[in-house]
Amino acid sequence: NPANKEDPVTANNIELTLVKNENSNSVKKTGTQHVLVVDDSPSVRKQLEIELDLFDVTVDFADSAESAFNYLNTNTYDLALLDVVLPDKNGFQICKSIKANNKETIAIMLTGKSTQADKIKGSLAGCNDYLIKPVGRITFQNAVKNFIPLKTTNTAIEA
Repeated sequence: NPANKEDPVTANNIELTLVKNENSNSVKKTGTQHVLVVDDSPSVRKQLEIELDLFDVTVDFADSAESAFNYLNTNTYDLALLDVVLPDKNGFQICKSIKANNKETIAIMLTGKSTQADKIKGSLAGCNDYLIKPVGRITFQNAVKNFIPLKTTNTAIEA
């Protein structure tokens, strides 16, 4: 796709490839597990990018349901982090679609919708966890760790 540009970036002595898709306002980081983040807030996407850096994951960021469905049509995901309120469809609809096509994908709703009725909608849509914004770092990391392992670091001491 000519709209994609790859920029090598070095962080913590690990080279990552960031792919910026100018058509969908997304960034992709490469790793072993594949995660889809769907949130229309640039600041939330940035925060999730920082938090997910603790995990060995490839991350696609979508700012709308349309963008999310474009990713879902071409990729398989281990984990999807979904906002409920989006400009075009809601996260419950995306979750239902994900689960209909791949029951193995873990779906975590990450939303400001905190009523019991919303949590039930999430459960009926097939989500595996329901986190209410703002989510603390430890709460978020623990929820993701239930499904995706943290990065391993080489702690061996050379003799």
